[in-house]
Amino acid sequence: MIRFKTYSAIRPVSQEVIAEAVKNSDGRELIFVAPEFSKAQIEREVLAVKEQISKGNGTIDTGDGILTLSSSLVSGDVISFRKLAGNILDDLGTNYVAEGGEIMLRNAIYNILANNKARLNAFGTLSSRIDYINMMIALLGDFSRYGVGIDEIDEAVKALDNSSSSVAFINKLKDLHLIMTELEQMNSKYGLNLLREPIALACDKLSSIDPSSLSTRRASGLKALLNSRIVFVGFGATRMLTPKEIKLVSLLSELGCDIEFNVISGGSGSSFSSVFKAGEDFSGMLEGLGASCSKLEIADNKDILSLIVNGFASDSKPEGIKCDGEVRLAELSGIDDRVGYIFNEVIDLTRNHGYRYRDIRIVCCNEDITSRMRSTAELYGLDVFIDRKIALGGTVVPYMMQIILELPRVGYTLELIMKAMRSGMLRIPPYIADGFENYCYAKNITDYGRLFDEKAYVDADDGEHRKKLKFWIIGGTVPGLDEGFVDSGKFFYEYVVTRSLVPLKKACESIYNEKTLSGKARKSLEFFNSMRGFIEPLRDEFLSRGDDSAAIALVRGYDELISLLMCSTHEMNDCEISQKDFLSMIRTDMRNRTEGTIPLKVDSIEITTPEHAFVTPCKVLFIVGAQKDNFPYVRMREGLLSGTELKNLSSSTDRIELPDKAQNKMREEFVTCCLTLGSATDILYMVHEYGKPKSRVFEYLESFVPEEHHIVNTFRNPIAGEAVKFRHNAEEAKIPSDVMDRLLTTVKTDGTKGRAIYASVSSIESFKECPFQYMLQRQLRISPREDNTKIQANSFGTLIHSMFEEAYRGLRDACERDPERFVSIAKKLLENEDNYNQYADICLRKAASERAVFGSVDEAGMPTDRVFEMDTYAKLRRMFTKMFRGVLEDSVATGFVPEGIEEKIGSREFELNIPYEGVDLKFTGFIDRFDIKRDEAGKIHLRTIDYKSFEKDVDAQSLINGTQIQLPVYSGAILDKYSKEGDAVIDDYGYVQVGLKADDKGEPLTCAPKLSGYDEEAMNIAIDFSKHVIKESVDEITSGKADAVVAEPKLKLCNYCSYKGYCGNDPQAPKFREQLDLSSSGKYGVMVANCEAFAKPAKSGKAKADPGYDEVTKKIGADKNMKKADRIAILGMKDILEGTDEKGKEE
Repeated sequence: MIRFKTYSAIRPVSQEVIAEAVKNSDGRELIFVAPEFSKAQIEREVLAVKEQISKGNGTIDTGDGILTLSSSLVSGDVISFRKLAGNILDDLGTNYVAEGGEIMLRNAIYNILANNKARLNAFGTLSSRIDYINMMIALLGDFSRYGVGIDEIDEAVKALDNSSSSVAFINKLKDLHLIMTELEQMNSKYGLNLLREPIALACDKLSSIDPSSLSTRRASGLKALLNSRIVFVGFGATRMLTPKEIKLVSLLSELGCDIEFNVISGGSGSSFSSVFKAGEDFSGMLEGLGASCSKLEIADNKDILSLIVNGFASDSKPEGIKCDGEVRLAELSGIDDRVGYIFNEVIDLTRNHGYRYRDIRIVCCNEDITSRMRSTAELYGLDVFIDRKIALGGTVVPYMMQIILELPRVGYTLELIMKAMRSGMLRIPPYIADGFENYCYAKNITDYGRLFDEKAYVDADDGEHRKKLKFWIIGGTVPGLDEGFVDSGKFFYEYVVTRSLVPLKKACESIYNEKTLSGKARKSLEFFNSMRGFIEPLRDEFLSRGDDSAAIALVRGYDELISLLMCSTHEMNDCEISQKDFLSMIRTDMRNRTEGTIPLKVDSIEITTPEHAFVTPCKVLFIVGAQKDNFPYVRMREGLLSGTELKNLSSSTDRIELPDKAQNKMREEFVTCCLTLGSATDILYMVHEYGKPKSRVFEYLESFVPEEHHIVNTFRNPIAGEAVKFRHNAEEAKIPSDVMDRLLTTVKTDGTKGRAIYASVSSIESFKECPFQYMLQRQLRISPREDNTKIQANSFGTLIHSMFEEAYRGLRDACERDPERFVSIAKKLLENEDNYNQYADICLRKAASERAVFGSVDEAGMPTDRVFEMDTYAKLRRMFTKMFRGVLEDSVATGFVPEGIEEKIGSREFELNIPYEGVDLKFTGFIDRFDIKRDEAGKIHLRTIDYKSFEKDVDAQSLINGTQIQLPVYSGAILDKYSKEGDAVIDDYGYVQVGLKADDKGEPLTCAPKLSGYDEEAMNIAIDFSKHVIKESVDEITSGKADAVVAEPKLKLCNYCSYKGYCGNDPQAPKFREQLDLSSSGKYGVMVANCEAFAKPAKSGKAKADPGYDEVTKKIGADKNMKKADRIAILGMKDILEGTDEKGKEE
């Protein structure tokens, strides 16, 4: 028996339907059938009715008297239409899930597409586009629901073949015919139910039932179902039933089931309203099945919200309506402001107006807003009241599956390896994973070539600059190791690589090497079955943290993935598939699987979408994200067959009757919108993005809302935390003395403790440039991690630097430091092109074998990487061949023989003589090269050379600021050594640019050293001043000086500093230290001008008046072999060293 009740209220009536069904159940089993998406909502309503009954308010007339119901006497199962059909199949002994299902259908369609590419004219490329298989499933599902089978498609093809229809359309139909035929053959071969909807299958099974067989024990389950009362909730308002659904309802009725629908209908005079059109058609369909009709008794609300909704539904504006808070509008710019406004109102409603969280529904018309809900709710303390849905595809196990499939495709990159480690599935403690990542970046271990190479984990130790890295093990975290330090390289290779990454790689390769879908699935199952014992401990760990939702999602994610892989091992899936397509298939299958973690009884806010919000009522409704293009109408995406093609298919034969999807969708969206608006019983909020096109609904509501309930950009979401407040003075910052003592205290070689500073040229220059930066980087070690994943700009400089080192070391050793032999060997190289090029290649291979990035050259220094060979290697050969010739010619012309190559400052041979008390100064560095020659008197002449890959000149003004001390410091250490052997002097120092860069003025390229040109007195002043800079810097470092005042005006480095914005100094116009006036008009500029004038002979021949300077000052000031700017700066240094500079400073 089929009955239907009509109602005209434009609002959800599920509460009244459920209450009346329970009241009139007459003791029969009740089953509520609802749309899949609304099951949770209907369950809430059923639970609410049960709670009401448990209070003693429910009674039934049994005939013998009035019986008061308790909740235990009310059944009220809530299922979907498909689940109803599935239950029927279960009762009839047919397990639909085992014999079919979407996973099996997707795999089957992939099999057909992959094996029939040559036969498919329109859909042959879909095998490599897994997302489109979903569209194929949707299309074939529509065909199944509307009774379009192989014969109907065949008839349509024949009818259209000779028509004016496009070839592309006909090819699509032929391909569909082929796919459907192949699916049927698979059904027969493997005993499956592919493309057979459970509803259609249930109809087939029920059609063949003999009513007399229902009395048997085997049919007891179906008989109980037929004796129950089935109430359909949520149907009869937005869409029609499909032919198969109609047939199932009819068959159940014929077999004795009591069936009830509730249909929205406007009655006479309202049939043309678009809101009632679907209901009117639905009523006509039920009447065709012989259903009886009656009225659903519900209250006819005349409140303001109902009047507004009725007006919108009928496209009219009722007059005389004045809202007093029933409708509230907000226009806010930021997405966080819009979501924050909602939660701010929720707090007000629940704390001040008596509402419960379950009374509130938030409808999100935009997915971006849905994703922000939980994070913003945390700011308001409402996250526990949000009905959270976890996408299982993003949980640990499916996430790990995707990583495993991706790793061999991208070459086992460190980034993906770290994701695998941090998933928890490799059972590596987080602190070890972090340490491993830091170690790999520091050692440039970023890909397959180095990750699994034991040599890459060997740490060199020269006692000073390169030391073995250590790693602290926390007690009890690594089996077999006590708490303490271990060698990083050895530990990471043995514990991480050998124990975890090698087995992971083996599993990845085993899956990757399989060529079929079933093979890849089987190998994947083997790996995850081996991990089964780890899932429960990980679940328990989540539970111990109080994260129940993560624990549930972990187990569900594992179960879903295993189920998916099990289905894919079916013999039907012995078809080839690429790793990329297999990965895409896994992602697609897991994408829409979610797990709700908050029970329905919990007092929680409901967050939903427009198409799911109309079935049940709520007291307060928020609509957010609605715009002109998505509410009430959403742009429709075409499927594999366009709307026009579906119409042509329907008109091609009488046997095919497909609905107009576009028209039905528009009607459904409008009705859904009206019912959603009508679901609010007390307050309706609508939150719009300011400046965006307004939804038709928002524009309609504006005319009823007064200004006090329509806000425009007057709400701001609170920001967590406060703006940064500097707790230091950028100009006077200091590290406390007790902290500096702890930072500088170290254990000496004899076991005692003392203060020590490890310094170098770069560290002192860094301190002089900016004490704040130095203290953070060098003392506190607060610095951003370097990313060594790419060949950095200085890598080229390192290689060519090494080539010069090898070249001069080879020549020095060959001539045994004999000047005449050196000149002879050098000339032979310069005069013989072949010998010269051969020597250049020797230097290149030796430098590359020692300094090139691992994997780019072999042990002999020959390139193994094609890109490295064609780019860097070829460029090195070309540049060195050009530059070394000029440098060598300079050595021959000047008579200087290379003496020291990469000599270490701080060794016993080369000690920097800077007396210092209170702290042990350990100054280290490396001299690129220094040359030597002896004159006839035995005097030792020295020259210091530094290689630079960029253009650089000796600049005394930078030296006086402490930012260019390298050459004078190194020259001082060399001079100290050779002064012990006899009369020694630094003739000069300078730079050799090891980079080919055209001169801006178009001058020819030169590769000779760019020397200072200082005389002996100026050189000694420069050397002494560099030592003064070091001593002064050590004093300031030990005192804790940490201001952010930079060395020079407009220091460009501020723009590239990692700490800009934190130091308190403006990087665009940084404050700088007091500068000596080194201009021509300043004190020292005038001194130089006076010295020049004094040295210039007078035309009269008379002696000039002495300017009153000492002889050294007069000599330096008048020496035009030096740049004027250098002479001015050197005289300034001289005064500072003598302690006589009191004036001449400028801001």
